[in-house]
Amino acid sequence: MDVATQPYYTHGLLSLYYIPRHIYAILFNAPTTVSGFPYFKPSPNGLGLFFTTPALLYMFRANLKDKYVLPALLSILLPLALGMTYGVTGFAQFGYRFSLDWIPFGIILVMSGMSKPSKLAMFVIALSVLINLWGVLYY
Repeated sequence: MDVATQPYYTHGLLSLYYIPRHIYAILFNAPTTVSGFPYFKPSPNGLGLFFTTPALLYMFRANLKDKYVLPALLSILLPLALGMTYGVTGFAQFGYRFSLDWIPFGIILVMSGMSKPSKLAMFVIALSVLINLWGVLYY
């Protein structure tokens, strides 16, 4: 089937029109609720980054004076900007599909934001691991 006829590409393969759907996928795609255990299941359209890995919130605490932070930030912005213009957000996956293109650089920002790991930071890391274990076991 020709990509041009797919409903996800109404404005072509790449378009600024697609950015809002990517922002929603990155930030707000939440798990859906179910009546039985484990009471949540991943959305078939992926999950927002902070639902799958809350430790990524520490990116926003990165120290801009760290020599690796600015290059890491720039290394995130280019693939993120390009990926957000693509017609689809990745379909069925655990998390946001296109974060795989820049997440190694995001980890540098997380490390900078956690320069002095606290008990809260250790809890958030453990929670992130457990959430991802849930994702692995679910699929």
